[in-house]
Order: sequence, then C-alpha cells, then structure tokens
Amino acid sequence: MSSMKHLTLRDINNEMLETVFDIRNNLDEDGVIIDVELHERLTMILHELHGGLEKKHEAYIWALKNQENFLAQINAQEAMLAKLKESEKKKRAFMERLLLNSFALNGDIREVKTASVWAKVRKDLVCEVTDADAIPEKYLRIIPEKITPASTAPDKTAIKAAIKAGEIVPGAIVVESVKLKIE
Repeated sequence: MSSMKHLTLRDINNEMLETVFDIRNNLDEDGVIIDVELHERLTMILHELHGGLEKKHEAYIWALKNQENFLAQINAQEAMLAKLKESEKKKRAFMERLLLNSFALNGDIREVKTASVWAKVRKDLVCEVTDADAIPEKYLRIIPEKITPASTAPDKTAIKAAIKAGEIVPGAIVVESVKLKIE
C-alpha cells in the first residue's frame, strides 16, 4: 500500500474493498480465521485506510466548502458588475443626450472633428413597433427554430418601406432616430 497522503479518495475506497475481500478470503466456511497473522495485518491495514479515508473526506468537504464560497464570490462580483454596467450605460446615454442637445442648440451641428476625436450626428428613420399583435400578417417574418415551434416577428424593413411609400401599417410607426457616431 502506498503512502496514505498520496492516495486519492477512489484509491482508498478500492484498497478498503480489496482488504475487506482479503479478510473474507482468510475465513473458512464456518467463519473461523485461517491465518491469524494475516488477519491481524489486514485488520491494521483496514484501520489505517479508515483513518486515511476520514482525513480524505475532511479534505474533500473543505475543498467543496471553499468552492462554494468561491462561487458565491463570483456571483457577488457578477451582480456588482451588472449594476456597474447598467450605471455606465445610463451615464453614457445621459452624456450623449447632453452632447446632442448642445449640437442642436448651437446651430444644428452635425459633425465635430478635432486632432484627437471625431463625432458625427446621424439621423435616420427607423420602424418602431407599437403593437406587435396589430401588425398585418404580410409584414411578419418567420424566425425558424429560434423558438419551437417556429415563431414570427415584425419585418421592420418591409414595414418601414411600406410606410415611407405612404401605406398605413397598423401597430407600427416610422420615427426619426438620432445617433451619435464617435471615433
């Protein structure tokens, strides 16, 4: 038997089973010990394995406990980062609105270019769905296998083209979108 310290939990369990099997093989049909010296040696080995098993169990339990704590720390960090991300998104949106408002108030500035940065205001028409259930079937596109069974979603490109052509599409409108492109 190798040093107990270097045995894995599986190794200890296997050695215990083998030792118990050897002890049983050292008994005759009536349960009487055949070789007393062998029996004492096997009993000592079994006792030593049991002590090693207890230590290994304790080590595994501590490892699991540490893993559990580590996972809890990761969850806490994820939650903190999610809050930070949301806060930064709001901050960025606020700063962008301030800049766009400043551009609008100062003669409808469309572009700012310096030696180190460049920003451009981009206005575009986009389709906004106000009531997906009211969209006529001809303006729905099939989303295959995304959700079983296949589902549909408004085809915003087709809806936008129809509205720009003067058609009225229930459940949708075209609005002007102002975006800031920064490089």
